[in-house]
Amino acid sequence: MVGRFLDCGLVEHGFARVRCVTCRAEFLVVFRCKGRHFCPSCHARRLAEWSLWLDEHLLAPVPHRQVVLTLPKRLRAYFIHDRRRLGLLSRVASRTLRDYVQAALGEYHAVPGVIACVQTFGSLAHRHPHLHVLMTDGAFRRDGTFVPLPPHDPAVLVESWRRAVLAEFVRRG
Repeated sequence: MVGRFLDCGLVEHGFARVRCVTCRAEFLVVFRCKGRHFCPSCHARRLAEWSLWLDEHLLAPVPHRQVVLTLPKRLRAYFIHDRRRLGLLSRVASRTLRDYVQAALGEYHAVPGVIACVQTFGSLAHRHPHLHVLMTDGAFRRDGTFVPLPPHDPAVLVESWRRAVLAEFVRRG
């Protein structure tokens, strides 16, 4: 893995010559290591491609916001040693955000769009499972109309998240 990373993106370690059939222009495409999260260059490229795909194919043309949901330090070890719980964490986040938006709007059939990405490390490469969530800044009614979220208190969401995670721990013993 490290050797592939060190060779990543260097012309002298391999490339393909590509020719456009329309204009006949030629250019070189350097081979990449395709390392997952280890190579910053390949990871940044994958994120850029995924972001473009989200924008072109998935996201509705409505306002969005990013939410980061973290765990208390005492609970983090439970997710690090049993990675199956990370999926559970995403489901709890989705339910919590849906309930929060529905309560803020007073519309209990409207549903926000939610994309959750689990990260298991922090910026200092320490173990820190948390979620980065991209969500609509409002919700969709059953007829497809979008209802924007009014100004709200983030402390309410923080408390709802905390309670939901602890309730799930209690429920599962």
